[in-house]
Amino acid sequence: MSFDWSTFILEIINFLVLVWLLRHFLYRPVLSMIEQRQHAVQKTLDDAQRARDETNTLQADYQARNTQWQTELAQRRQQLGNELEAERQQRLQALQADMAAERQRQETLRQHEQAAYEKAVQARAAAQAAQFASRMLHELATPALQQRMLEVALKQLAAWPPERIAALRTALGSADAAVVRSGFPLTTEEQARIGAALTAIAAPHAVQYSEDATLVCGVRISIGAWELDASLAGELRAFAEADGHG
Repeated sequence: MSFDWSTFILEIINFLVLVWLLRHFLYRPVLSMIEQRQHAVQKTLDDAQRARDETNTLQADYQARNTQWQTELAQRRQQLGNELEAERQQRLQALQADMAAERQRQETLRQHEQAAYEKAVQARAAAQAAQFASRMLHELATPALQQRMLEVALKQLAAWPPERIAALRTALGSADAAVVRSGFPLTTEEQARIGAALTAIAAPHAVQYSEDATLVCGVRISIGAWELDASLAGELRAFAEADGHG
């Protein structure tokens, strides 16, 4: 068998034509398709990476926001707890103050009631003492006791200092008649002594004498607004008033 160069050359030409045809009509479209597929895959990978990055960013942002929210929540809880505690303390203090004020009010009321009770007891005791003393003094009242009381009153008038007498005369001015009341009738001598004593201190125009059983015993001398009470009734009244005020 002989080698045919023409056939060989034709085969080579056929082969080259086939390669050109394959490259032009098959390889390039396939290569372009593969390249497009690669671009699509890369784009998908890039999109997936971006999605992962965005997810990570969102997750990190969520974690940060959640941490911040937890911190703010804890702070608000603490603040609320502090405000509630302050409000509780304030109300507790107000309640304690109200209770203290109420205790003080009750104590003051108790003291007032106690003072009123004691005053009432003292008033009853003073009234009973005054009644007892009045009965005793009525039994002891005699003209002799009245004379003794008159002696004491006249000695007191005679012992007045000049400045006091001058002040009394200035206060009385032109004195009206002096009024002398007595529990028992006064003797002429007693009336004269009383008149002399009154002339020495006030110089009244006249002296009027009368009996007054309410005085029990002793005398009561009046010149205008001035009065000298040397009677058992006056002593009893002074005793009752002093005991009541005490």
